[in-house]
Amino acid sequence: MKRVPALLLLVLCAVAAHGFKPGSASVVAQDFSPGVPPVVAQDFSPASGKFTGRVVSVLDGDSLMVLRDGRQVEVRLFGVDAPEGGQAFGSVARRFLSNLVFSKTVVVDVRDIDRYKRSVARVTVDGTDVSLDIIRAGFGWHYTRYSNDARYAAAEQEARAARRGLWQDSAPIAPWEYRRPRSPNASSRSPSPGPSPLLTPPPKPGTAASASGPFHGNVSSHVFHGSSCEYYNCKNCTAVFNTYEAAVAAGYRPHTDCVRR
Repeated sequence: MKRVPALLLLVLCAVAAHGFKPGSASVVAQDFSPGVPPVVAQDFSPASGKFTGRVVSVLDGDSLMVLRDGRQVEVRLFGVDAPEGGQAFGSVARRFLSNLVFSKTVVVDVRDIDRYKRSVARVTVDGTDVSLDIIRAGFGWHYTRYSNDARYAAAEQEARAARRGLWQDSAPIAPWEYRRPRSPNASSRSPSPGPSPLLTPPPKPGTAASASGPFHGNVSSHVFHGSSCEYYNCKNCTAVFNTYEAAVAAGYRPHTDCVRR
């Protein structure tokens, strides 16, 4: 009978000791020197899991930055879609979310990673579901394209009936409709009945949106800004794009207040 090489024997012992199961873990190349414990590579997929962190920034009515182990993670709230910055109640929705979570410790239950590399998650603060609170207060729609949560649906109906928040307007435009690209020939067509004046507020002095580049992208949040934006030269805004299309192609999204097509 041939002798089993000592190194192979150590590998087999390490596998047996850690109860190796296909798909659950894998043994990686490691140092089997005396006193060095074997290491098993675990699957820590970013598209799932739960963590706790402090909210360090509120980007808009449904997005925030959470500090996790010294690193900022951009989180997109699951199940809710709040008005964009250029819409009526956009700034109010952001303020509502800020009052609810800013500088507080939250629990982030990650469901997915979206195309902007944000963690889509159900977030709770002091045991309260943040998305549910936003919908119930009338500062966001139940995002039925991605969620069938009956509590969210009921909260939206309740807010509509009570005319809370954005439901004070007779014909609010859903943010996914607002974000939909407009036809290049739209200006040559007969105008269709538009939203009420509440949905098209005049721009504030000094905050005119930029339509042309160069744009500066925040390498942390993946939001890009126009030259008129107060965050144009922020610390992390080191990515430069000559066109709107180039920024979007690189995985960045426009700042809702200071970038327009």
